Amino acid sequence: MKKVIDQVSDPVAYYTAQYNTRADAAYAEATLSRWAQQGKLARRNTACLLDAPCGESARERVDFFPASRSNAPLLVFIHGGWWRFLGKSDFSWIAAPFVAAGYNVAFTEYDLCPTVSLKTIIEQQLRAIAYIHSKSQAWEFDASRMHVAGHSAGGHLAAMMCAADWSLYDNKLAKQIFKSATLISGIFDLNPVVHIRAAQADLKLSSADIVNLSPLNYSPSRVPTLAFAGGLESDDFKRQNQVIQAAWGKNVTVSEVAGTDHFSVVDAWANASNALHATCLKHMNSA
Repeated sequence: MKKVIDQVSDPVAYYTAQYNTRADAAYAEATLSRWAQQGKLARRNTACLLDAPCGESARERVDFFPASRSNAPLLVFIHGGWWRFLGKSDFSWIAAPFVAAGYNVAFTEYDLCPTVSLKTIIEQQLRAIAYIHSKSQAWEFDASRMHVAGHSAGGHLAAMMCAADWSLYDNKLAKQIFKSATLISGIFDLNPVVHIRAAQADLKLSSADIVNLSPLNYSPSRVPTLAFAGGLESDDFKRQNQVIQAAWGKNVTVSEVAGTDHFSVVDAWANASNALHATCLKHMNSA
């Protein structure tokens, strides 16, 4: 688990295997198909505002699922997919248990690599979050109680949003606008990614990108953070959580969710009857 690149004899083979979340292709495709269908049903059967524009790109859009009462807190979810796949609509189903628990839920979207760079994706997320914050009165949520969560590549982006100094981005904002972060199977050290040929062919990360776009190289302003991965995930996904805890310190709590993999850990997180869901709600409620 503690392997680093200079200790790996064949980094390409090692990291390609470590980050192959679709090793069981049939299972992965079935799960993603199920998520897409669940998302479609959620948008059809739940009150929501879809595709609010927050930037010039056609994919710079936000979905908003309101709580049943005004001035409730807000959870922002950023989807994963290796910065190259998927979209917010694949995860709409996540909203229901958090809305039931009294949270508004917003989903962000972004352009995908290689159409744009990872740096551009991060800039798009900054715009999306600032836009969401600006809608607090219109959408009737409490902007002082915003929380962020993300899965996989979305975990990376959520961490970057926590690392941002929002007062520099917009002088009307506080330095830190998030009360808590939930990072699910996130990637916080980009060094391994350059050894995964299929990903690097699209991401084209430079040495400077690895430094500037890795969340571990930033220190957020005391955001209580949960960072967890599935117990069945690879050693290096688990190492990523250790890395962010070492970089960000005592504000980060790390755990593994027994019996879950890179996909089923999301199902567990968004399952109101699962202990993980209760733990994450307690984390947000107490922040």
